[in-house]
Amino acid sequence: LQPTPSSILARERETQLLLQALRQIPLESQVLLELYYWENLPAREVADILQVPEGTVRTRLRRAKQLLGQAITRIADSHELLASTLSGLDAWALRVRDELPPR
Repeated sequence: LQPTPSSILARERETQLLLQALRQIPLESQVLLELYYWENLPAREVADILQVPEGTVRTRLRRAKQLLGQAITRIADSHELLASTLSGLDAWALRVRDELPPR
């Protein structure tokens, strides 16, 4: 099935909301989310890069996701957009990663 114009528009609105929310969280949280989601690095490798214990990375990732969720909640202009964005975070990150050029 082809995406409908309304589903494409909804996805674009979710993307805009996520990008706005990412800009509102601390840079350290942005970097953690990028390494984990977009670079597809396991927590162990992120820990090696940051030279911290893996448990610390997992705790910081959880906190980064919470901060992102709070930012999304603050700026979402509708309950539907909020719900679809929060529930689709993992899929959105995967889609962005798939759209990046290979390294």
